[in-house]
Amino acid sequence: MSAVGVLAAARDLGIAVPDQLSVVGIHDVGLMEHLRPAVTAVRMPMYELGQAGVHALYNLMAERPYTSGIITDPEPELVIRDSATALANT
Repeated sequence: MSAVGVLAAARDLGIAVPDQLSVVGIHDVGLMEHLRPAVTAVRMPMYELGQAGVHALYNLMAERPYTSGIITDPEPELVIRDSATALANT
């Protein structure tokens, strides 16, 4: 939701998104595609992250060893929309 605040602040300051400032959010929520400009965001595998957390908690409560780590399948996905542009070569 920080991206919403960044868009509002940019508008208030007269900064053009994405011409002068690219905005990329994390945790792609439905709102992102309805903002203007629509916000580029990272879509996180929230269901899988939740499953891993419950698994870890269950093993901890059962006093069984568990491995901790980063979930890489499925990987986070970059959802490209209108709020970001490529860097200009200077």
